[in-house]
Amino acid sequence: MFGVIQSGMLAGVVAVVVLVASAVFAADDRVILRQAEGDKARAARFFRPTKNGRPRPIAHFPTEEDFFDLLAVAARVEAEETSNPSALAPVVLRDAFGWPFVPEEPTVVYDYAEVPSGIRETLCLAVRTVVVAEIRDKPHDKTRVKKKKEYVSLPAPTARDLKRKKKHLVLSTQEEYRIRAELDGTPVIRVTNMPYLKTRGELIPPGPGEPAAARLETASDNAGHASLLMVFEAEMPVRGLVSYKVPKALSATTKYRATVALRVVVEIRATREGSKIKLATPEVLDIDVRLARLEMSNDLLNAARRPIRDFINDELRRNDKKIRDKSNKAVSKAVDDQTFRLPLLEYLLRL
Repeated sequence: MFGVIQSGMLAGVVAVVVLVASAVFAADDRVILRQAEGDKARAARFFRPTKNGRPRPIAHFPTEEDFFDLLAVAARVEAEETSNPSALAPVVLRDAFGWPFVPEEPTVVYDYAEVPSGIRETLCLAVRTVVVAEIRDKPHDKTRVKKKKEYVSLPAPTARDLKRKKKHLVLSTQEEYRIRAELDGTPVIRVTNMPYLKTRGELIPPGPGEPAAARLETASDNAGHASLLMVFEAEMPVRGLVSYKVPKALSATTKYRATVALRVVVEIRATREGSKIKLATPEVLDIDVRLARLEMSNDLLNAARRPIRDFINDELRRNDKKIRDKSNKAVSKAVDDQTFRLPLLEYLLRL
């Protein structure tokens, strides 16, 4: 579902600056690089400089370490070489370690602008409201059975095999874990980073026999597109009951309080058409969820804290798709909130 805003409040339309072959870039012209295309399993990845001069694709969010300097090459492109008015400008990239970088695959170049803190705080409030409404009064209840068997190998020689051994079952146990959980207060949600990546163009690798410099194409299919990235960090307080049982041996149940830590990276594709900006549906690029704190009053269950913690973390991993879907749903609803959407789009139109 796309949202559109007209730039009626703005005096004019932002001009599209086309980089031609004679354009000169400043030495401190810092950009972010990303693969032009991803694959079926994952989205296109960003490039991170390395000390050996071979930038590698990264799955996580780009940081200050991931900037490249975009430098002009002292070369001209003759008009007859291309009929495209946005001639391909030869450029050289230099990473944070001073190494030159020539991409081996089509690579998108982005300008980086951090969204103002006031807009981020408005988004935090909208997301928190949606999350609380989604999970309040919806307890989670899960039971898992873990079986454990131990064997010992004893000599069992035969006439043909004097070294033969046979395994004997010496211990067979069964453990049951049950976790019931519900929200315990208001979640703490922060937007730690929220950059707007505006496409400058696409880098075309040099062909055979060409100088070792990529060319910046400003009329590619990626031109005019941009991405709004968001990094959410949340702490979800929960409470409930935890039970541990070994049939015919012991059984214990106690109340607990815990904190679930969540980190989500979300991308919203944006397309600019004159005085309009369209925002696509949010997409979760990366998610990390784990148990950050666990408090129990029962001494017996405290002794089994590690397997219980492992069980809860495993349960969180098993629900990865469900958590992704809920995260997408929460961010989509928050982005549709006009108290956040209108200031955001007005800001993006001014860039």
